[in-house]
Amino acid sequence: MELTITRGRDEGQAGGCECCGRAGGASVRPRNHSLSKIANGPDLIKAYFKCELGRQALGPYFCYTFTKITYDPCVLLDRGLQMACDYVVLLIWFYESGVCGQALEDKNYKYRGPTEAIFQMNFLELPGLSLRCRLEEMIPHQKPLSQPLKNCLFSLDVSIKSHLGTELIRSFDFFVLELFVSFYECSYSACMHVCGPHVCLLLQKSEEGFRFPGTGVMDGYSLNVLLIIVDDLRPSLGCYGDNLVRSPNIDQLASHSVLFQNAFAQQAVCAPSRVSFLTGRRPDTTRLYDFNSYWRVHSGNFSTIPQYFKENGYVTMSVGKVFHPGISSNHSDDSPYSWSFPPYHPSSEKYENTKTCRGQDGKLHANLLCPVDVADVPEGTLPDKQSTEEAIRLLEKMKTSASPFFLAVGYHKPHIPFRYPKEFQKLYPLENITLAPDPQVPDGLPPVAYNPWMDIREREDVQALNISVPYGPIPVDFQRKIRQSYFASVSYLDTEVGHLLSALDDLHLTSNTIIAFTSDHGWALGEHGEWAKYSNFDVATRVPLMFYVPGKTAPLPGAGEKLFPYQDPFDSTSELMDSGRHVMDLVELVSLFPTLAGLSGLQVPPRCPIPSFHVELCREGQSLQKHLQLHDFEEDSYFLGNPRESIAYSQYPRPADFPQWNSDKPSLKDIMIMGYSIRTIDYRYTVWVGFNPAEFLANFSDIHAGELYFVDSDPLQDHNVYNDSQHGGLPHSLKP
Repeated sequence: MELTITRGRDEGQAGGCECCGRAGGASVRPRNHSLSKIANGPDLIKAYFKCELGRQALGPYFCYTFTKITYDPCVLLDRGLQMACDYVVLLIWFYESGVCGQALEDKNYKYRGPTEAIFQMNFLELPGLSLRCRLEEMIPHQKPLSQPLKNCLFSLDVSIKSHLGTELIRSFDFFVLELFVSFYECSYSACMHVCGPHVCLLLQKSEEGFRFPGTGVMDGYSLNVLLIIVDDLRPSLGCYGDNLVRSPNIDQLASHSVLFQNAFAQQAVCAPSRVSFLTGRRPDTTRLYDFNSYWRVHSGNFSTIPQYFKENGYVTMSVGKVFHPGISSNHSDDSPYSWSFPPYHPSSEKYENTKTCRGQDGKLHANLLCPVDVADVPEGTLPDKQSTEEAIRLLEKMKTSASPFFLAVGYHKPHIPFRYPKEFQKLYPLENITLAPDPQVPDGLPPVAYNPWMDIREREDVQALNISVPYGPIPVDFQRKIRQSYFASVSYLDTEVGHLLSALDDLHLTSNTIIAFTSDHGWALGEHGEWAKYSNFDVATRVPLMFYVPGKTAPLPGAGEKLFPYQDPFDSTSELMDSGRHVMDLVELVSLFPTLAGLSGLQVPPRCPIPSFHVELCREGQSLQKHLQLHDFEEDSYFLGNPRESIAYSQYPRPADFPQWNSDKPSLKDIMIMGYSIRTIDYRYTVWVGFNPAEFLANFSDIHAGELYFVDSDPLQDHNVYNDSQHGGLPHSLKP
């Protein structure tokens, strides 16, 4: 192979480096010269071994051995300088060849057993160890590293972290890593996955600043993604400050994550919200406000998050409720666009709304409140249990895969009916359950804004209460039971999340898997006299949102260490968790797409033009990477300036100015009014305007009603001051 080398001096000049022409000498560092001048990885390696600086750094014996291509690796173990990063090459060679184990054992280097045991060694404790034999043959050209080798490279990160500032970290140590990183043309996030964050940070902050050459993902090196989507989960979690709800496993995830305190859905109902954040487009772009259309047919052929990962080499998998089933996902969960193989739905899902709830009369009913003995229900299991089991099975399968994976797991609870293992009721005695702090319909609330919770009224146990429509209150005792069952469902959900994350730990995947956790929208538990979602209030639109990024939001787990050991919610000590990092800025679920793309090392999709119906891949949300303080994030004006200026948009359709039977979920043809809502750190402002469903067009000159709530003085949004002349003109410049 011919070298492509640009010399800075005459070939015959004595003492010059063959690669770059720099003068020789022990004080000259062999880093960064010719990195941009040599064609590829093998050329770079060969040139380094031929150059004068290479001979001085490695010693003449190594250069002679390399040049003659004759070597005895067992003899070379104690030759050369004490270079902390030599073990990267050593382990590559060991893993590829499977030899030299006996030599290490003879040298008493703490090596015992098969080659894989090398991965447990701290190589910075082996100051005499150095190996460079035929480097271009040791590195597995253009093929992904195995998971064991990735694990051993991560051990370098642990070693460097423990030896920062010591003599073991030499100036020329970086060059070996630069060779490795340059050879694979990897991005920062890919390097972080292969070598660990401290290695990459050390490279990036070293003298002259190493530039990572890649712009995307390396095959086989990209971070996996586990996306957990929960149905109807408001931020009633310990990590969000709820002192009643027991959610130790989600709290544990939060303690290792960046948690967003003020994240909002774009529409508080299942299908429109999920299509919105899975495509990165707002409901006015997807044109899905109900459950009765498929965006690729009725709006535009918009790419989804899993589709984008699939097109970039990921194996994409769906378990449970990710897309809303039915017309809105083409009765296929958007297959084959989004998924590598057909999505999984639990077989017991079909019993969710049937008569499986045993009432006080001993008979089975289709109730709202449905604590069950799992052994007695059809199939002897529940959907979320089956989803966890299937997700773990897929993780076990993907552990040995050379391809990265994107696994989305959708949990049903706490969606109604509240069908959960009855033992979770014990966590919430009724005498400990309080009512909503504002259980009355607020004075000044426009009728169009009210959610009459019709789907709740359809349940047999609620029908028996004979509650008047639309405002008739639920009896206080039954309100407590609803809240009890919601919280019990959350704790049941928490155990399933706990089993899933514990399995991720057991499979040694927490070091290379991003975890994102969120919900499609919130759920009112009696606030404003409302139950369910279907509104623009915070209780309906605010959701939990957190991201775990290995090595960045939390230190990488050490050998034998578990980040996510299962936490028993019935154990009173399981709730003691560190808080993690909380972000107060307002963010939107529509930002999930660009954020996951960026965190995974993929190119962040461009911003959408206006209009964007003809553009398949773009995003209307903003990347949230800056909040996670990662290095390759795209600078985004969304985060510049005063964080108090951050804004979250939501909307909800209505069929009429007054509550009626279809106010909660109007079909597109029945939508006459659209409520557009703006949430800032200071206030929530909503304007209800005329809407033409045939043209998908809002008429902002046709204002039916408005709402304005100031957060500082009215955090529960109970006092509408929209018609107060003192404030009436304040937010009008912020209309969408």
